[in-house]
Amino acid sequence: MLRITSPGILVPLGFFALVGYIVYLNVRRKEREAMIKNGFHPDRIDNEGIVEPRKEHSDGHPTFKNVKSGFVLIGVGLGFFITKILIYEGVFDDTFSSYFSLVSLFGGIGLVGSYYFIQNLQKNDTASGKKDKDMEDDSPIKG
Repeated sequence: MLRITSPGILVPLGFFALVGYIVYLNVRRKEREAMIKNGFHPDRIDNEGIVEPRKEHSDGHPTFKNVKSGFVLIGVGLGFFITKILIYEGVFDDTFSSYFSLVSLFGGIGLVGSYYFIQNLQKNDTASGKKDKDMEDDSPIKG
């Protein structure tokens, strides 16, 4: 019987994986060269291959996806942490429902917190008269 860990099967599988990866890198390099030749910036393509420099709402403000994700992940982590403390203290049983309830609660609190944080940022930017710009527009290095 041929085992998956024997060198007789791993070496050919590794070889074909290596060849496939080299072909992928070559195609990706040619694609990026073509994009640069046509004036596009290859670092600004999303997973579907569509070039979008920045997503904005209809009012011109950015969507702040990273801020929202950060607040939600902090809330989820805090939910897990508090659930573990409450289980240790004997307030909750060690069940799925206790984790689910507090993780959902703190994740939602994180999402609401991100909403108010973003509103505060936009209000301060509007009050100071500052217009949102791309990161490279604020950079002192021009290129």
